[in-house]
Amino acid sequence: MISFVHCSLFIVHCSLFIVHCSLFIVHCSLFIVHCSLFIVHCSLFIVHCSLFIVHCSLFTVHCSLFTAHCSLLIV
Repeated sequence: MISFVHCSLFIVHCSLFIVHCSLFIVHCSLFIVHCSLFIVHCSLFIVHCSLFIVHCSLFTVHCSLFTAHCSLLIV
């Protein structure tokens, strides 16, 4: 026959397991949120870098045209 102590220990064990699982679910959820924010951060960084590259390219073209214009004025 199963004793009262045995049942009590089993209930405590199950309760601890449920708490452990709940904490694991919370941990996983926070990890997913963290990853999502990291992906958003990286995406914004890539957009920022792309815009900076476009800006630098346009500035290079502008400088080249200005240099050509100055060369024509000197000649």
